[in-house]
Amino acid sequence: MIYLLRKDVHNIMWPISDLWSLISKNPSITISIASLAISLYTLWRQRKRITISFDPALFVLDPKKDILVLDEPYPFASDVAFWFTIHVINPSNVNLSFFDLRVFDPDTNKNHFILTKKTMVETLSHFPIHLRPYGPDGYTADIPEHNYGSIKAGDVMRLDIIVIRNLDAPLGDELTVSLKVPTTSIFHRSRFSNTDRKIYRAYAFWLGKGFSCSKLPTGTNTKG
Repeated sequence: MIYLLRKDVHNIMWPISDLWSLISKNPSITISIASLAISLYTLWRQRKRITISFDPALFVLDPKKDILVLDEPYPFASDVAFWFTIHVINPSNVNLSFFDLRVFDPDTNKNHFILTKKTMVETLSHFPIHLRPYGPDGYTADIPEHNYGSIKAGDVMRLDIIVIRNLDAPLGDELTVSLKVPTTSIFHRSRFSNTDRKIYRAYAFWLGKGFSCSKLPTGTNTKG
């Protein structure tokens, strides 16, 4: 029995020792293997990775009194707004970007408006936005510049998303927020995209599932 075990070990170790002897006698093979290992490691380090988390806390605001610029209500025509946050983490060592940030009704695919620096009134876009989701106590929101942006390698980005209801779009039992990153994907594409950009990896989160957004009182904090 012991002899058979020794024989098996010998049979396994023989090709390994023979391969090592071949490598040690040919420095060019050693260099090639080392170069291949370094290339694979570099490729692994430079792969595009991004983590996106949507804060499930959804606040319902009255645009005419809960969203302030220069201590005055921002001029909205809509009757209701929503506020939640997104955290974007880029753990890779390459810069990445996101695009097609949108909030919409999943049943009709119609967009609601996202407040960004670009969509604000130009004379007010340089001033901070103060929210009052809890009453008199204010919160300074960090809204995105556009519905797209970039995130540096190894960086973390927090975005305050203020959604203004589109009066021409329905407001049902839930809202869907989604965005894409420039990495082609087969299994994580956006089924809501109406453009040729649906081939890119999409992230989506459903807000307010299980209740009617239109019936929530101002200042409500609910979980999606």
